[in-house]
Amino acid sequence: MEALNNALRLEPRSVPALAYLGAAHADRGRYEEAAKFYERAIAADPKVAIPHYLIADVMLRQPASDDARIERHLLRAVELDPALASAHVALGKFYSRAQRWADAARHLERAAATRPDLAEAHYHLGRVYARLRRKEEAQTALATFERLKTAQDRNVVHKDLIRRLADVRF
Repeated sequence: MEALNNALRLEPRSVPALAYLGAAHADRGRYEEAAKFYERAIAADPKVAIPHYLIADVMLRQPASDDARIERHLLRAVELDPALASAHVALGKFYSRAQRWADAARHLERAAATRPDLAEAHYHLGRVYARLRRKEEAQTALATFERLKTAQDRNVVHKDLIRRLADVRF
C-alpha cells in the first residue's frame, strides 16, 4: 500500500491507485475507508465504470446502506461499460432482493451473455427464472452453474476488475 500512497502523492487523481487502495481496504473488511477511496476515484474521473461498481459493492456489504445510491452507482457502471458483467450481476442480485424479477433477469441475462464463464451469473439467473416460473430455463442456468462453480473463485473475478483499471486510458 505504501507504493500506492506514493503514487497518489505524485498523481493525487490517479483512478487506478485510488481504486487499488479502496480494494485493499475492502479486502480487509474496512468498507467505509474503501468507499472513501472509491468516491475519490469517481470524483477524479466520473466516466470510469469500475469505481461506480466497486463503491456499490462495498455499500451492499454494510448493514445500513442507501439502496437508491447503490442502484444509481450500479446503473451508472453498466451505462459506462455495458460489458461489465460483475455490475450486471450486482444489479440482478439487487433487483432480486427487491423482488423485481424481470429487471433482475434482464441484468443477469446480460451478465451471462457477456461472461458465459461467470458461474455466479448463472446461479442467480437460475433462481430468478425459478421465481418467474421459467422452469426449463432455470434448470439450464443452474446446470451451467454446477459445471462452472468449481472452476471459478469470486476473488479472482474481483481482482480482474481491479486489473482492468490498469488498461484505462486517461
